Amino acid sequence: MIVWKLFLVYNVLEKIQKELITLKELSMLVWLTQLGLSVAFPLFGFVGGAVWLRQMFGLGIWVVFAGIFLGMYCAIHGFVQSMKILNQMHNKKKKKEAPSVFFNDHN
Repeated sequence: MIVWKLFLVYNVLEKIQKELITLKELSMLVWLTQLGLSVAFPLFGFVGGAVWLRQMFGLGIWVVFAGIFLGMYCAIHGFVQSMKILNQMHNKKKKKEAPSVFFNDHN
């Protein structure tokens, strides 16, 4: 009877561990999707808006170039911010995994 209960507990713990690994992968997938959207939306939004402004109001080609410039700037800024966040997440993992140093631990 005790062996059976231990077996059930082991199976439950094994399923939880598998789901935690899946959640880690899912969070990385969500982060990667957010990175793609934070780079793609500003670029296409500004360029699309510039083309729309040019067609609706008969503005010059300079509006499209301004849209391309602003879109590229915002896309690069979004990429840099996402990389900073990824670096912070990676550093937090390193800090958690680093062994603790005691007061009397000398090199």
